[in-house]
Amino acid sequence: MHHQRTFIPDCRMTSANITQPGKLAQDIEEWCRRELRFNDKDIPQLFNIREVCRGNMIPIWKFLIRFVYHPAKVEIVKKNLKLSGVKVQQALEEERKKKEQLIREIENVKSRINEIKSNKLPSMEDEIETLRRKIKELQNSLDKKRKERQKESQENYLMKAFDEQCKHNISIINEYNSRLNENCTNMRNVKSVNMTQLRKVMEERLNKSFNLFKKNPTMGLQEIDLSNLQLDVEYLHNIPQFLDFMSDINKENIINVHHLAEKVIMMNQRTGKERLMEVERLLEMERRKHITRFTETESLSKSTEEIRRSYEKQNESLSEMTRSIVGDKSVYIDELRRKEIELCQFRVVRIILEEYIASLTQEREEKKQIRQHLIQKQQDIHKLIEFRKAKYEKIQQLSHECDRMVRNYTKQQEYIQRLISEKIPRLSGPFTSIMEILGSIIENECNLVSKIPIDYLIHTECGEKRVLRKDLSIFVQDHLGTPLKELTKSLNFCDFKAIEYLLPHVMNTKKELTALENEKANMTELVSHMQSFEEQLGEDVTQQIIQDNNELEQTQKEHWLPLIKRTRQECEHFKSEVENVHTLSEVWLNNPVVKEIDWKEIISMNSKK
Repeated sequence: MHHQRTFIPDCRMTSANITQPGKLAQDIEEWCRRELRFNDKDIPQLFNIREVCRGNMIPIWKFLIRFVYHPAKVEIVKKNLKLSGVKVQQALEEERKKKEQLIREIENVKSRINEIKSNKLPSMEDEIETLRRKIKELQNSLDKKRKERQKESQENYLMKAFDEQCKHNISIINEYNSRLNENCTNMRNVKSVNMTQLRKVMEERLNKSFNLFKKNPTMGLQEIDLSNLQLDVEYLHNIPQFLDFMSDINKENIINVHHLAEKVIMMNQRTGKERLMEVERLLEMERRKHITRFTETESLSKSTEEIRRSYEKQNESLSEMTRSIVGDKSVYIDELRRKEIELCQFRVVRIILEEYIASLTQEREEKKQIRQHLIQKQQDIHKLIEFRKAKYEKIQQLSHECDRMVRNYTKQQEYIQRLISEKIPRLSGPFTSIMEILGSIIENECNLVSKIPIDYLIHTECGEKRVLRKDLSIFVQDHLGTPLKELTKSLNFCDFKAIEYLLPHVMNTKKELTALENEKANMTELVSHMQSFEEQLGEDVTQQIIQDNNELEQTQKEHWLPLIKRTRQECEHFKSEVENVHTLSEVWLNNPVVKEIDWKEIISMNSKK
């Protein structure tokens, strides 16, 4: 009984829909469900199918959807898959051998090309190196010329400045001459002048004006005001002599001016000729250098053209040799390219699977790290518990030590009282009442004996009685009252010695008693503090242990157990997907109908599209 066909995709599919990866993936999913009778779990996901539905795979999937639909055909395909595995491996080995042979031939061609290049190119490399050296020499010569031009420009600037200075000096001298002429004309207009007096005045004025003119050449000379000279009219009768004198001065000035002008003109002419000669010499050198440079560039251009022509000839010969060697292998190269395209498609699928596997492995590593962190946290909690136990034991030791010190305190107090009774001798006479009072003061733990300064007990017989008597009178007046005032006056030197012997012992005992009392107070305070801390610490330790255990149980319930379940499910799902993809790839690769497809026509159609 034949299986009734329920899905005919070729009746509904058009060329536009079949080229779309999303639509084709949906059709493949429906074909796997209805025709091949796959379960929903066994069918791969749409995005995995969509990655395979591109390029040259579109006509293959079209053929499979159109013709593979009967269960009997499916069984035949499975049998063919089992039988054709060996044939496929043999074909792959043959193709691999052909590919290796082609690679060897290509390597031989490359080695031949390298040999040709190594035989003919060294001479050209030498020529290129010589050309580079010449170019460097030209660049160095250009740099030198630039530096020389800069120097020449600086020298020209100095010459121009010198010319301007000379012109300025000539203008100053001309102005001085014109002013002298004006003064002469003014003096000729005067009819009567005293010559000796006028000569002195004129010499002074001229000297002053000339000195001022030297200091500041641009300053104007004031004309001589004859009304301010205060000349006698009687001496102004020899006018021709005055005029002759003025004309002589004017002639001398004119001669000096002419000499200076001639010197300036000669210097200008000399410097101008030297400058012209220098400029002509430099121009001639530049012209010669330009000529040599032009000839060198022409020779360089000719040599480069010859090198280029020889290089083109060698390239042509190499291309002809490669055509003659590789011309027959064009068919194999096309097949290699086609197979490379197919390999690229399979590599894409493989890369996607590898990325998914890498993500899963990364999640597993993260989970392992979290588990290790949990173990470490448990160890830390255990260490904390042990540390608190050790601390509790230490507190107990401290409390025992406090009890022991309190017991020692009572023993020490008894020992001090015994020492006081043994070491203090009994005195007779009026001094016994004073010692009894001092003993009562010590027993009552008053701070009276410390006020007797021991520094006053000087070991000299002359001043000891007076000082001690004064100090005891102060002590008695302050603390013991008036009944003992009279006793201090009747003390002898032996009594002073007894006081000197007793006072250090009294002071030491008093200090020991105060130190013991302070120690007792500190120890009682420490014991109370330790007891309160022990109670609080016990409560804190128990609460912390309970809290840590609760947190661990909660994290295991909320996070780790569902996460482990989820990872197991994902691994199983991934395994099923990999198996489905593997079975699908084996189905369409080893199908005899797929093998009979004309791949060249499909490739040519895709290239035209």
